[in-house]
Amino acid sequence: MNIIIVGNKFCMACDNKNIITASDFIKLHHQNDESNLQASMIFLGQGIIKSQLTILTNFFIKNNIAYTSCIGKNTIEDKKFVHKRKAKNVVITKPVLLSKFEFIGFLYVADNCEILDDHVTGLHLQGMLIVEAARQMMISIVENFFLGDSDKFRKRFTLVNIKSEFNSFLFPITVEIKANLKNFTNNNGNLISEINCAFIQNNIICANVHISFRVHNEKSLLRKENISAKTIFDLITKIT
Repeated sequence: MNIIIVGNKFCMACDNKNIITASDFIKLHHQNDESNLQASMIFLGQGIIKSQLTILTNFFIKNNIAYTSCIGKNTIEDKKFVHKRKAKNVVITKPVLLSKFEFIGFLYVADNCEILDDHVTGLHLQGMLIVEAARQMMISIVENFFLGDSDKFRKRFTLVNIKSEFNSFLFPITVEIKANLKNFTNNNGNLISEINCAFIQNNIICANVHISFRVHNEKSLLRKENISAKTIFDLITKIT
């Protein structure tokens, strides 16, 4: 018998056979006799938070229970590579280079991620999560593969256009992300490019997100931003 464990916010998935939330699994099986699960394979799906993952993996190792994860042996990307302050809000693994402009990664979202704070169906992965994962892939790929040490984490990204296409639901198991950069240009350190991220589950492309973006010198963009902000604020404060 194979068992899938998902985060608590994907509780509706548990209406299906052999799927259980992380909290329920820990509650039912922690410190109990697990002899009936010795031959089982455990699959860790989406939504499991770090503290639960530690409890579960330690438990599986202690009881010699085979397990695998929806991200395989990949590692969650470091927060600084996707311009986040909190690690819990990172929703991708570190991208792997396939060719010059082709990359692969995996989606992973924990229950305590900001995107799952509201608008959760309990079953499928919502559309804005997919869009955010594509945005994080965009930033991570540029930071990892296209910026030198002197520029890394010192650039600012701006979005020009986002186009998303959803073909079918994505569920809280493995989601592969294949990313392709197109029309890449470097103008004195300012980058212009487009990225297409295909979200694949069970060998089916369930969604595509296409983003056009620019990468700027941080100081020059901040100067432009401050000028624009002053213009708007001055206009509003002058209205009587």
